[in-house]
Amino acid sequence: NSNHSNYYLVVLSPNKKLNLKILQTKLNETRLSFANNNELQDKLGIYSGAVSIFNILHISGSKVVVILDKDIFKFEKVGFHPNINTETVIFDSRCIIDILKKMNTEFRIINEKEKIFI
Repeated sequence: NSNHSNYYLVVLSPNKKLNLKILQTKLNETRLSFANNNELQDKLGIYSGAVSIFNILHISGSKVVVILDKDIFKFEKVGFHPNINTETVIFDSRCIIDILKKMNTEFRIINEKEKIFI
């Protein structure tokens, strides 16, 4: 984000690509961009290439809103890197919402109707 006050962690189904321009409009942001390595380390305690939903455990400073693709819940099991990109933790997709709620993490679920996918 251009003013570096709002941060978003977007979780998509593996076969989708995000249209940042449309997402920024949906979120009422003037500009969205990918976080650089310093921001990732500062906000999520992680480095580029290992970002996952588990990074909410390390959120500090600015609020980070998790944006979830509704289609990830079509999968019985999902896999995410546990803060290192050489490992994967697989669990029931229904647990994602429980994890976010327990961590008091703000989240939003998006779907195909919002047309943010390429």
